[in-house]
Amino acid sequence: MLLSEFHLYRAPRGVVAVSGEKMRLMALLRGGSMEFWEIVEALGRDKSTVSVHLRELEEAGLVSSHSGLRDRRLRVYRCEATLVLSAGDGRDPGVSLARVWAASLGQTSRPRPSPRRTPSTDSPEAAT
Repeated sequence: MLLSEFHLYRAPRGVVAVSGEKMRLMALLRGGSMEFWEIVEALGRDKSTVSVHLRELEEAGLVSSHSGLRDRRLRVYRCEATLVLSAGDGRDPGVSLARVWAASLGQTSRPRPSPRRTPSTDSPEAAT
């Protein structure tokens, strides 16, 4: 499956790619903790749809939840992950595997090429 636009997050359990509606949800939660009804209202989606997305994000370790302070029946959600790469947003038509790998490892620059092999003084190539 080819993703045209996705975000790569580093979470306590590893690196996870997020796309579509979950990308919008994560963007909301990166702004701060939100109650369930606030998320539903902001996304303009059905409660059941938002609930499924939040459960999947929580299982992946990207989001955590706890009971609300005012009303214990309400759930409050917060982002537990760091955005490390945003790809396919129109400015960059493709993302190389090296960039994704470097981002997942926390490197900000491109991987360095391996050093060139030079003939040693003991090798037959060095004698000619």
